[in-house]
Amino acid sequence: MKKFSAMIVDDEISAIHTLTGMLQEYCPYIEVVGTATTEATALTGINQHQPEIVFLDIEMPPFSNGIDLISKVPERHFQTIITTAYPQYAVQSVNAIQPAGYLIKPYSVDQLVSVLKNTVNHLNGQKPEKRSTEKTGFIISDRKRGHVVIKYTDVLYCKAEDACVTIVYLENNKEQKIVTYKSLKDIEDDFPDQFLRIHHNTIVNMDKISRYINIGRAGKLYLCTNSTLDISVSKMPQFQSRFDAFIQGE
Repeated sequence: MKKFSAMIVDDEISAIHTLTGMLQEYCPYIEVVGTATTEATALTGINQHQPEIVFLDIEMPPFSNGIDLISKVPERHFQTIITTAYPQYAVQSVNAIQPAGYLIKPYSVDQLVSVLKNTVNHLNGQKPEKRSTEKTGFIISDRKRGHVVIKYTDVLYCKAEDACVTIVYLENNKEQKIVTYKSLKDIEDDFPDQFLRIHHNTIVNMDKISRYINIGRAGKLYLCTNSTLDISVSKMPQFQSRFDAFIQGE
């Protein structure tokens, strides 16, 4: 696939790093040729790099916003994708900029991929594709690490503790943990079918299970990382049925 040049304009460095990582991982046909955190550097970068796509944050305090910035580009030869944490700017930005796409932070991987597909189709003179409903991952905001992108295939398990849920996942073949204040029920509903509740406070990625044993009417399973999780008595029959069907590809 032909590569398309892109520039990221956002006043938050963490947001730039997150989006750059998402593009490298999930959209290799997009090449980031420049980034900017201010209006001045954005205008210089757009003029210098002539990107085909500009990811534009609406709010860029204290001196400017994305709409003002675009108005200062006399001849716009690129498609604009709005990225913002403030959905109230949608109507204003659509009327002023007529963007190719609109992403509300924190946006999911499949939302980014869908917007980019439509944008690339527009650049190629094709009709926009319908949005895919199949998700491949999600984003969680972390105070220290910014917006963390996690693929479902990397998640080991999720465990509820007090008022939060700890998501344990693999990063560079090492277990990492991140906390969210979403309920375990919400996470269970959002995650793909390969995730199964094995305890009132735990859901597991069945693809990461290496073996399990019966302990009376309950059980214990071992993950590919040698971590262990308890299977409750009430969940054991459903686990055995669902896991057997999963392994058989049913």
